[in-house]
Amino acid sequence: MNSIVLNRSLLLASLLLMLFSHEAASARKPAYEIPPDQMKIIEKRHQEWRDEKNTAMLLWGKVVDFDGNPVPDAEVTMRRSVVPATVFGDDQINVTTTTDADGRFSFEHTGFLYYLVDIKREGYQFRMEYIKDKSLEFRKRVKHAGKGYEKDKPMTFRIRKLASSAYLTSRNWEFGLKDGMEQFLDLYEHIWTEPDDHFTMRMSRPYWHPDVRFRLEKRGDHFVLHIEALDEGAGFLQVEDVEFFEELTEAPNEGYMPSLEVKIREGKGKRHALYIKSEDGLFYSRMWITFRSHKDYDGVIVNVSEATNPTGETILENDHERYRQRSRDSDAGKYWKLSRELLRKGELYIPQPEPKP
Repeated sequence: MNSIVLNRSLLLASLLLMLFSHEAASARKPAYEIPPDQMKIIEKRHQEWRDEKNTAMLLWGKVVDFDGNPVPDAEVTMRRSVVPATVFGDDQINVTTTTDADGRFSFEHTGFLYYLVDIKREGYQFRMEYIKDKSLEFRKRVKHAGKGYEKDKPMTFRIRKLASSAYLTSRNWEFGLKDGMEQFLDLYEHIWTEPDDHFTMRMSRPYWHPDVRFRLEKRGDHFVLHIEALDEGAGFLQVEDVEFFEELTEAPNEGYMPSLEVKIREGKGKRHALYIKSEDGLFYSRMWITFRSHKDYDGVIVNVSEATNPTGETILENDHERYRQRSRDSDAGKYWKLSRELLRKGELYIPQPEPKP
């Protein structure tokens, strides 16, 4: 009996070994091999397509700041699109160069398209939104003349020069308002509340303090958003001709109004950039407000981005490394002491920045 069981076990093991050996061999063998004559046809057609699309590319560019000043020593990376020499070659290749003393640079390769990937320079910020024209095409049917194609007409790429920075706290919100509705914002804690929630909020957060009230009013065929500072000596300073929220880098000390009225019509409204002075200068914030309204919604969708310097300084350029440092300190069990009450008493605890390696 034992011999029969042993023979059956050996037979089963042999069958499993044969099965696994067959699967392993199948995995190594390609599912389909292209016959040599067909491969020659594919390679010939690929060569024809390559010759048709690829051409000599020479791109001229310039990097400037928001004031139009040239930025030297900036590292520019662009993606070069090319039909490769073989069917299986890489058709997206990153190329990098550095701007000269006048902020100028050039790329010269073979292919059919250049596309901007990144610009790096110590003390500057790059965002793709800063750039309008991000690519330059060199297909043979395209006339290679004008901006980017000619040395005296370079493509211009903008990057933003950073100001003095500080640790900021920030939030983004989107909410709906209808006629007569109100929302209150604590700028220090970044908390929105409705009027009915004030009692609960004061019970759960003793230091909660509303700084700003938003109230929507319908007037005929449009809405008006009332924005009101709730403390004496507080207010708003509206900034015109600002393209990006991060351009609000330092709050002025004067010129603030206690309230604003914003007219909103159907569709997307203009962007409103504000500096905010709270509690007669206890601390400062920046705010970016946009609106959306629609005929099928009897109200307005409000989008708010807000950043506050919790130390009471007027600097509003965000130091992202300090933000990461606070996260690292929290993970290590070290907690920064930040609150409106501690700010009033002069008892904030914010450690010095970590030295750069």
